[in-house]
Amino acid sequence: MDISKLRLFDENYQRSLVTVTGNMPVVDVISQMNHAQTSYALVLHQQELVGIFTETDVVRASANRALFENITVAEAMTQPVITISKADAEHISIVMQKFHQHDICYLPVMDNKELVGVITQSSVLRALYSMGVHSEIENLSLVDINARIHAKHMLELQAVITRNMAEGICLVRATDGIIVYANPKFETMFGYDSGELTDQHVSIVNYEDENVLAEEVTQAIVAAVVQHGEATYEVHNVKKNGTPFWCRATTSVFEHPDYGMVLVAVQQDISEYKQAEEKIQRSLKEKEVLLKEIHHRVKNNLGIVSSLLQMQCRRTQDPQVTSILLDSQNRVASIALVHEKLYRSENLANINFAQYIPDLVTHLFESYNTSSNLVKLSLQVEDVGLDIESAIPCGLIVNELVSNALKYAFPNKQAGKILVKLYQNYRDLILIVHDTGVGLPEDFDNKKTKTLGINLIQGLVKQLKGSFEINSQQGTEFKITITKGKNLSL
Repeated sequence: MDISKLRLFDENYQRSLVTVTGNMPVVDVISQMNHAQTSYALVLHQQELVGIFTETDVVRASANRALFENITVAEAMTQPVITISKADAEHISIVMQKFHQHDICYLPVMDNKELVGVITQSSVLRALYSMGVHSEIENLSLVDINARIHAKHMLELQAVITRNMAEGICLVRATDGIIVYANPKFETMFGYDSGELTDQHVSIVNYEDENVLAEEVTQAIVAAVVQHGEATYEVHNVKKNGTPFWCRATTSVFEHPDYGMVLVAVQQDISEYKQAEEKIQRSLKEKEVLLKEIHHRVKNNLGIVSSLLQMQCRRTQDPQVTSILLDSQNRVASIALVHEKLYRSENLANINFAQYIPDLVTHLFESYNTSSNLVKLSLQVEDVGLDIESAIPCGLIVNELVSNALKYAFPNKQAGKILVKLYQNYRDLILIVHDTGVGLPEDFDNKKTKTLGINLIQGLVKQLKGSFEINSQQGTEFKITITKGKNLSL
């Protein structure tokens, strides 16, 4: 089959032809093209062909929405006016050479300066397919033509998107760290003119000081990206005028047809975010210092109250009053210890009871002059953190139970053992204080007992929305169960 001469254009093209002037708005031309179901429009000036507005121009114009409604056809069209004679239009080799040489998609056909038709790459494909031709023509196959059209459109669309992205993008050659491309946003973000960063080493945008060099930052980033294929990180950069600023970046490896392996870095200026974060951190630090100072002053004030009680205790000769004052002093001390732990802790929200309970119980042994050789102490306390609203009542409960055991469980210097156990069981916090002393009286009824200690324990357990059990077998055991809720942070 001889395909050297093949009609590639329709002389009745005027039936679907869209002709416009250069000053027409793009939106109006697109509407006409959609109505005529064509992919191009001929741009005329005084009946003379001055350009072709194509579907590629439509993509480019619509990508920039800020200019889309105001831009004219003359401003948007990009294809130069390349024509072919009617005689040459009969030869597919000449047509394909024109397409390839000028990188165009539309070729007007002229006969003695009169437009007689338009050849498109699509019309070439349709003509060849209609003749059943599937072989290569002039070293260009049908698949190549179709793929080339699609690839060209995709590349142009990607180029438009890249140029108009809100993030800065640069391509860095992996072999030597040279910037081969930077989009306008990247150049503006770093304060450079258009094209000024091209052929510069990428370390020019990395901040350096006496602790780290810019090239070391670049090497670390390149190593991470090459190893993992992609990396997301925050990097300290520097503008052209020397102003340092922070960026969040994602960098990937890509095989570029012209530059080989390149690193594609997408960077976003996060200076405002960093400043806000630093402001929050400073505010938190100030509040932390203030809160520590408050706990310190509360502890000191409670220390003064405790000292006053101790002075009063020394002045009285009544053993019963002395006992009451000593109990009150220990209660104040248990609260003061909570504030001291918070003041000295890095975590101002919670108190570690594994540290609090040993200090509290040791203080009680010293307060009641109880020898550890006589009464053995066993502590089984898990690392449980309680906030201040839960820690103070829990501390007071431990204070009351251990104090009662030291005062009443071992009369006449009787030997024995006190166990303090605290552990977490699913959503419950379990506190057990057990002594091997004489036990409670046979007629003891905690519901009828009016002693201050028992009433205080009942009130504190109720405050924590918990419950308690008393076991008088082999000494005395108090078991407090507190369910985790809004009043208790475990």
